[in-house]
Amino acid sequence: MVKDQLKLASLIVSALLVQLVVQNFGQELNSLIFNSSKNSFMWPHFILRNGLAMIFIFLVIKAPLKQMGLTWPQLEKRNWIFLFFLLVIITMAVYHYTHHDLSVHYYAKNYANHATHPWVRIKHFFIFTFSTLIGYELLHRCLLLFGIIIILTKNAKIHVPWAQLLAILIVTCFETLFHLVKPPGESFGMLLASPFLSYLAIRSKSIWPSFLLHLYIEFVFIFFLVFTL
Repeated sequence: MVKDQLKLASLIVSALLVQLVVQNFGQELNSLIFNSSKNSFMWPHFILRNGLAMIFIFLVIKAPLKQMGLTWPQLEKRNWIFLFFLLVIITMAVYHYTHHDLSVHYYAKNYANHATHPWVRIKHFFIFTFSTLIGYELLHRCLLLFGIIIILTKNAKIHVPWAQLLAILIVTCFETLFHLVKPPGESFGMLLASPFLSYLAIRSKSIWPSFLLHLYIEFVFIFFLVFTL
């Protein structure tokens, strides 16, 4: 039992430390070590988040990749149809937010560079977002979500539904807290989106539907911001 508690504690603390480092020093490290501009591929985020996930998967949790959500999603046809309509709703919601919420001007200094063509700005920020998001999803949906569930169910013998609920709550706290530095609309949006993304990962037994959905949200957000500001 003590060993399982140490695994769980080390998992959460390590994820927290990595998030704190990339959140506070990611830009500086990218410029200092990799000599990259602000709109380029974020190597510190990519290396630290993915590296931590791989270390824990292979050396600490020691679970098959399939159990960590790194597999083809298992969803029924009706689930895919539901996700399609969800994309439409998300697009409308993001459009409304970027066009009617004044807090989006928080991004003006990064997205409102009219000297650069809009599609060039979209490309730069999409590369930036992709480099940070793939590690973000591996850290939260793969390592924390599925890692906590495995530790609690297989080792601590907690019933699966309770383990899943606890894992979802922990991931939601992580994601929401690290979005508090952004405008309130995004923090509240993540508070709603995080449990759904985690549930989707559990339901599909894969992190990829959640990753693609999260990536789509980021893309339409970037698209509307570039053409709005």
